[in-house]
Amino acid sequence: MSGDLSRIRLNAEIYGSVVDNADLSLRLSAYAAIVFVVLLLLVLLGQTLFSIFWAPALAGTAAFVVWRSNRGRRYSKLITLFFALAAAHAIFGYWAASNSTAVIWIGSNAEQMFRQSLLVIATTLLIAAFSYDIAIRFPAKKAQRFCSRLQISEQRLIVLARILLVLGCLLEVYVIVAAGFMPVLTSDPGVSRYLGPDLTDKYKIYEWLLYLGLDFLGCSLPIVLFSALVRRRNLDRIFAIAGIVGVLLSLRRSYLISLIAVLLLTIGFVKGKFPRRYAVYLALLVLAYFSSQLILLNSLGQRMDERAATSAALSGLPEVRDLGWVMSLVGEKRLYGATFVSLVPLLGRVSDVKSEYGLVETTTQLIGLEGMAMTGGLRLTVGGEGFLNFGALGCLIMGAIFGGLCGFLSHLNAVLLKKRDFASSFLAASLFLWICFWIYLAGTEATGAVRNGLIILAAMFYVARVRVPARQLAGDFSAEFSS
Repeated sequence: MSGDLSRIRLNAEIYGSVVDNADLSLRLSAYAAIVFVVLLLLVLLGQTLFSIFWAPALAGTAAFVVWRSNRGRRYSKLITLFFALAAAHAIFGYWAASNSTAVIWIGSNAEQMFRQSLLVIATTLLIAAFSYDIAIRFPAKKAQRFCSRLQISEQRLIVLARILLVLGCLLEVYVIVAAGFMPVLTSDPGVSRYLGPDLTDKYKIYEWLLYLGLDFLGCSLPIVLFSALVRRRNLDRIFAIAGIVGVLLSLRRSYLISLIAVLLLTIGFVKGKFPRRYAVYLALLVLAYFSSQLILLNSLGQRMDERAATSAALSGLPEVRDLGWVMSLVGEKRLYGATFVSLVPLLGRVSDVKSEYGLVETTTQLIGLEGMAMTGGLRLTVGGEGFLNFGALGCLIMGAIFGGLCGFLSHLNAVLLKKRDFASSFLAASLFLWICFWIYLAGTEATGAVRNGLIILAAMFYVARVRVPARQLAGDFSAEFSS
């Protein structure tokens, strides 16, 4: 009897349960009332001293709501951790903003803008937490159907990863040779790591090819590294070294951090635990990331003194500061969805439309660096982009959408991580980084990389799939669901 009860609890956790309409209606009513008050305070008191105390309370409440929602859900701990880190990131970002203004140019209203920026991000997090709490209460039937068909050959997947890794390296070599793009050999690597019209008039095409190569490496390198480190294949160690060199040459730190995080998460998921030494590795990675910000000193021609070094290091997580900077430039104007042009698949990096309205282009124009290869744009967070486009309503929309995405990811993880095979673990880790790192921090600017990554992974999984008779799949799914 106890074994049957355990299976019932596990299936309820994984597959969801019948929605309690009365409870759901009560929650929706309570959340709607709270959100109305929070948005009203954002509009009326966003730039006042009140927001310094109110915003951390909202961010902490968001983390608490998600933690409470995930109690007893063993496969949702990663989402709980993300909301806790996002709350800490917002609070740290506000403190860092006031201590890193030396690397930006902002008016005397900087402190007011930083307060409003913090409140915008905290408000979006709270709305996302409410949306997440509602989303996970619905049965995860779509996740069940998807994951029941996920039968992947690990060996085929590794072979495909090797091929894509080579293609990614070749694309990068082509850009280096054809465009003369080698930022690590220049006197100002921080400036030279971005392709611009001062390098070649075909910089848009070369930039698209470079990022496509990085997308190939981002999807393939964690697989090859897993094979090299866990399966101990010497051939893949050679491939892995080539791939790491390719990422390092581009000086795109976000790709390097993502692939290492995906690798560590995948190993942890396969093993069923997250070894303590992985936390040490991640801490060292974060330290290296902040230290790399010292490149900015040389880029801006500042003196190597303690104050400049501190400002550069604190610019490692600039979302609160940069959002406040952009809001001070925009004022009361709104973009009314212009930056969401990046969501249209056909308007890629080489599109003139995206070049005019994309988030990178919009932010570089605002800070006066239009047409210069000095910046990859500003990261404003998903909530910050929503606010710039639609004001407080944008926080509501983006927070609700993001929370729903996290809810669906939680349902997927509940099924994927139960299997503990390499392909399922790798997919769960990749989706988590794309949603909770790329999209949360960069907004629509990350949709191109995420979309490319999804297409690449879908193609790899399709080719590497193990053909199982439909009758057997249906039988396995029914047995799993009814056990």
